[in-house]
Amino acid sequence: MPAALSLTPAIKIIADLLCYGLSRLLGWPFVDRPFWWQVLVTLLCAALVYFSTTGLVAGAIGLSSGQPYRQVWGERFRWLWPYYLALGVVAYAFVFSYLNAGLVGVVIVLVPLLMLRFSQVQYLDHTKKSVGQLRESNTALQRQALT
Repeated sequence: MPAALSLTPAIKIIADLLCYGLSRLLGWPFVDRPFWWQVLVTLLCAALVYFSTTGLVAGAIGLSSGQPYRQVWGERFRWLWPYYLALGVVAYAFVFSYLNAGLVGVVIVLVPLLMLRFSQVQYLDHTKKSVGQLRESNTALQRQALT
């Protein structure tokens, strides 16, 4: 098993503890704060999760492969920051929905996300099928050109 995969649970726990520490440092309880403050802390936590998890995984990959840390992080993780921030907002949406509407609120947030995932899977499947057909056509054309 690659080192990065075996460290994943520990890395998630570290990221969770860092976020917990940040929220405690900035003031507790979270839900008693103004909306803008909640969003700001959510984005800070998302950034903290991004840097801690990608940094630790890049370090593990660098140590196990002998590649420089900056190269590993830059090639594999630098481009992920918008997704981490978006996931932070989604996490906040779940908390906000649960606090204001209970499980119904969570379902209301969850349904569009599941539909998005379903459409992504369909799109990827269709793209893979199209690429396969193009490769077959290309191979046939190459054979024809050689004869």
